[in-house]
Amino acid sequence: MEEIGGCEPGLVEYSTVIDRLCKDKLVTEVFKLFSEMIGKGFSLTVVTYTSLIQGVCSLGEWKEAMRLLNEIVGKNIWPNVQTFTILVDAPCKVGKAKEAQAVVQLIIQRGVVRDVVTYSAIMDGYCLCGQIDEARKMFDVMVSWGCAPNVFAYNILINGYCKIGNIDEAMNLFKEMSQKGLLPDTITYTTLIGGLCQTRRPQDALLLFDEMQTHGQILNLFTYCTLLDGLCNNQYLDEALALFEKIETAGLVPNIVVYNNLIHGMCKAGKLDDARKLYLYLSANGFKPNVRTYNIMISGLCNGMLLDEASELLMKMKEEGCWPDFYSYNILVQGFLRNNGTQKALQLLHIMDDRAVSVDACNVTLLVNLLSDDGLDNSSKEMLRAFFGILHFPSNNLGRNSHFYLISALGPFTCQHAFSSEEKQNHELPAKADNMLTGRERTGVMKFGLLLLMMGFVGTFRLIVVFIVAGKWFPYHPSSVSE
Repeated sequence: MEEIGGCEPGLVEYSTVIDRLCKDKLVTEVFKLFSEMIGKGFSLTVVTYTSLIQGVCSLGEWKEAMRLLNEIVGKNIWPNVQTFTILVDAPCKVGKAKEAQAVVQLIIQRGVVRDVVTYSAIMDGYCLCGQIDEARKMFDVMVSWGCAPNVFAYNILINGYCKIGNIDEAMNLFKEMSQKGLLPDTITYTTLIGGLCQTRRPQDALLLFDEMQTHGQILNLFTYCTLLDGLCNNQYLDEALALFEKIETAGLVPNIVVYNNLIHGMCKAGKLDDARKLYLYLSANGFKPNVRTYNIMISGLCNGMLLDEASELLMKMKEEGCWPDFYSYNILVQGFLRNNGTQKALQLLHIMDDRAVSVDACNVTLLVNLLSDDGLDNSSKEMLRAFFGILHFPSNNLGRNSHFYLISALGPFTCQHAFSSEEKQNHELPAKADNMLTGRERTGVMKFGLLLLMMGFVGTFRLIVVFIVAGKWFPYHPSSVSE
């Protein structure tokens, strides 16, 4: 830092600038100033270190944050509550609850005063990891140490229980809040409304929504959207439409998420004409449909057996500047496969292959089943056989011949229909596949293939497909041993 008016910047000035730079995530500049301070002989304080720790944590540099913690402890500069809160909150946000717990143990050992913010950060971390029981233990520890939980702490635990479908325990906490004189806020109500809808209790969600209004809580667009989505998913379409009118009456402007939920509800209830009208309304009134809007409509049209219209909509996406995604293609492929449109499905699959779009597990299963379908015409079978030579699976890490292992493993069920007798007698595919493997790949393939063959012979056909599609998580997959 340069002198200002002949005055050398002091510790306060350095600390202020470092704090600002950390908040702007300019950590490289922060370390330069940090080194400059050390070079000038400044005695660094816990405030300076805390700002620096917050900066590296904001960039996800957890190891660097712990290095700084060890450094200040080694200099007999003891971290304060704010320092520890940052160190607990950072790993929790990325689901590293164990690392946060280690910091907590350090807090306990040193007798540092713990506050509700620190405890809440740990609870949130456990909930993010799906460890709701550990989060509840931390909540109880907080109470036992005389630290009264606030609305924020309750909301974390309520959200955790709702996510795992334990709505009864979430409602018990909601009642406990009122008994302790805490006023549930908009987040509390919205979380519970979502949880009730998720557990097929839309009527209770509507009652809680009314209670929310009675208690004067602010009804924001997210609350309306949560309830609207829940009503549509539970096929309470009339109630959803009535709620939609309330959104406009309340002076809120519905966004594309609200419209998507409503269109989805209409499609789910079989009211495809209404869904189509609402979709056309969007374009006519300045709303730009997103990829989810198109996917919902394509799915609805496929379910209504309007496959040509669904295909046209897929083409329209590109014209409107909304590129189809993994789901767009797979929804339409599934629609064709379930409605005797095998050739059109295969044509679309070739387009997907050209664009490196993966085939989902459901469609792979349908395609393999077709190989043993005696009612399938020869032309479609030929296209299907050719298709298995170019099949892309969801993991880009699958072996170069994953399609071959799929067909080989399914031999007892499908290969007699998949390839000609000449191909089978000459073993052309095994030879071609074997020639393309390295030594390490061959070892992995033997282990992987052996398991698949065993599964094939005991009739666990669909499980094989799942193993192939999810191959990147399987330790003996060929891709896991490739160079």
